[in-house]
Amino acid sequence: FPSHDTFNITVVSPPTPPVITLNGSTLSANPSTNIQWYVNGNPIDGATGASFVPLVTGDYNAVITSNGCSSAISNTISYTFTALDELTILNQIQLYPNPSRDLIHLSLPEAKPYTFEVFDAIGQLVFKTSSLGQTEWALDVKNFEKGWYVLKVSSQAGTVRKPFVVEK
Repeated sequence: FPSHDTFNITVVSPPTPPVITLNGSTLSANPSTNIQWYVNGNPIDGATGASFVPLVTGDYNAVITSNGCSSAISNTISYTFTALDELTILNQIQLYPNPSRDLIHLSLPEAKPYTFEVFDAIGQLVFKTSSLGQTEWALDVKNFEKGWYVLKVSSQAGTVRKPFVVEK
């Protein structure tokens, strides 16, 4: 008797490429799931969310991966990064309450890497830390001496200083 093997072949269509748009300094993809962002043809490490804030000048696009298949490349948006864009964003940072006894809260306009440094009234660095993408951040000032301080918030293209007072 001749032997017949039966094979099942499943054909999976690649996902539809996303359409990306630029609103202010934020790129967004639609559809917005399983995204990988690219700049100048190279994948951006860790940039897999529905939106992305460019940090360098370049040509940006995105690809969707679903069921092991990748879409075609999205439309390309050429983005020119300027320090003015960044400084405008940095100036939107809100610090509250001021004065404070225990926690100072920061509301950051965009989730991106920031460095926070606190200087006392005579200019000595009393605290330093970094953030990797939160839009809310809190500084515990319970152990700070009573007085006037400056919070220096820095990102890749600029710095803004926010004064605050610690009361006891």
